[in-house]
Amino acid sequence: MLKKLQFVDTFGFGLTKHRPWFAIFIILAILIPLSSSLYKNFLYVQTLSIAAGEQTGDSYKFAERMANIVNARQRQIKIKVISTDGTRENLEKLNKGEVQLAAAQADALLFEENINNLQSAQILTLLFPDMYQLIVKSGINSISELRGKRIAQPPEKGGQIQSLKFLMEQYGVDPQLVPVKDTDEDITKAFCQGKVDAVFHVRAIGNNSIEELLKCNGQLLPIDQAGAMRTKNPYVEEAKIPKGVYKNANNTPIPQANLITIRVWRLLLVREDVSPEVIQEITGILYQQRQEFVKTMPILANINPPDNLTNPIDLKLTVLPTHPGAQAYYDREKPSWLQENSGSLEVIFAILFPIISGFWWFTQQIEQAQKNKADDYIREVTTLMDAQDCIETVFAHTNAEKSGGTLQAKQISVIVEKTAKILVEKYQAERDRYHHLISQHSLESFSKTLRKVVNVIEKMPDNVRNEVFKMAPEKAVEFLDERQKNISKNFLPSLLISLNKIIDVISYNKKQNPLIKNDLSTTLQKAMANPPQQQALQKLSDLSTSELFEFLDSETQEIRKDLDAILKRAVNALVEERISQDSFQSFRVIWQIAIDNLNRITKQ
Repeated sequence: MLKKLQFVDTFGFGLTKHRPWFAIFIILAILIPLSSSLYKNFLYVQTLSIAAGEQTGDSYKFAERMANIVNARQRQIKIKVISTDGTRENLEKLNKGEVQLAAAQADALLFEENINNLQSAQILTLLFPDMYQLIVKSGINSISELRGKRIAQPPEKGGQIQSLKFLMEQYGVDPQLVPVKDTDEDITKAFCQGKVDAVFHVRAIGNNSIEELLKCNGQLLPIDQAGAMRTKNPYVEEAKIPKGVYKNANNTPIPQANLITIRVWRLLLVREDVSPEVIQEITGILYQQRQEFVKTMPILANINPPDNLTNPIDLKLTVLPTHPGAQAYYDREKPSWLQENSGSLEVIFAILFPIISGFWWFTQQIEQAQKNKADDYIREVTTLMDAQDCIETVFAHTNAEKSGGTLQAKQISVIVEKTAKILVEKYQAERDRYHHLISQHSLESFSKTLRKVVNVIEKMPDNVRNEVFKMAPEKAVEFLDERQKNISKNFLPSLLISLNKIIDVISYNKKQNPLIKNDLSTTLQKAMANPPQQQALQKLSDLSTSELFEFLDSETQEIRKDLDAILKRAVNALVEERISQDSFQSFRVIWQIAIDNLNRITKQ
């Protein structure tokens, strides 16, 4: 049969009836790479397992949410969630290759029992901050009183038991560890029945299990030796549990004042041998779908790259490297050669590109305008949240001064920082209004918030007031510089879809900082009362304690009214299709967080 085969010499290789194998070789050379590509892109599915801790924990809830979102958006990657006893078991499974991803407490990375299990571990992202939270029976007022008391023993394979031992060693206390079944329900039951005197958790603020413990005649103990503990483990740092974040059985806010404690980050780790392309894809989904995560778990608004924390005093995690796939995603927006050397080309592109883009640019502009409108409402809400924080700090400073307590420079720093942020938003709003990018209502909202804060600061002692008003414009310039760096990194993508970003890049020049500072100072001066009126303002220090609390309540109610007004405008914008449903939901999450914070204050 082979002798009868005839081959057309299509390619000029001299194919004849004597060489049919050559044709077969050509066909195989084409089909093998094609089938391999088909398998890789359409048929091959890589399953990654994540060790996520207890099913009632925040890490497990995050892992389930991540699995749902990744599995729905990626055909070739599937996430499988595995429950464990906690960080220690997670690290063991990661090191053995039983899982490819793992959640872990950052402080556990330096505990001796875990170090050997970090050989293959790398960081994908920071998830959210955890707090050391020590709940005790009423009558126990300090950690030293736990000597000989019964503490529910956390899971042996978890990070919490290591953190507890670390804490007790620091305070020189040797309590009894009482074995309890591992679930939060069992631990709560043992505490409520008096089988244990204390429970220790490393959890995010607002955890439901902790509130259940507090309803059983429990109270939170302060943990005040963070500085000393940080010298032994740099992953711990001082933090505060906000006043009123929990409620007890009588609906009384717990704690009754900001409570000092220790904070550590919850990390998402990955094995170093996992494909960089796969991890880059997963990292992209985590950050691009952040709104989806925040809708069900607001604490995931804290997701951050390991080397890009928003608070400069936060710990920079350097013990473990960042996985190359995650780093590739974080570096995606590093300025290219063209961006770094463009100079005046940015202006030329800003003019020419919209003309070249034409119809596509304008269709994208409609969608972006809806998002920008929602972002304006979010800015108004976050500015009011800053105002509330500033007013509370002024109240705390005045209350400490009246009671003879220790006045902290940190309080002045917070007041300056919050005032500067509000000043920046007012300054930006004036520029945006000039370019018709925001409504007059939005501009008036920022103006009103700035006047509200300035009016409160003017009632402080003259030396404090003058210091704040002097430092606020300088701090505001720093914030503007940082904001502009972030805008410049994303100049080309912003150029395509956001007119206000284009205007910011073209018009901003760091050499004009002295002029900008003068503009900011002028904006601040306009918000201040006239000198005769300043003299007539009653100082907060002259108020009685009850009057001071009435002042705080009055200011809080005013902010609540402003928040309600913003919500009403946002709802109208949604009805009129000036913002999308998704953008409105993102705004609604932030608005609700602000309202919940005010509700905790008014109920105290």
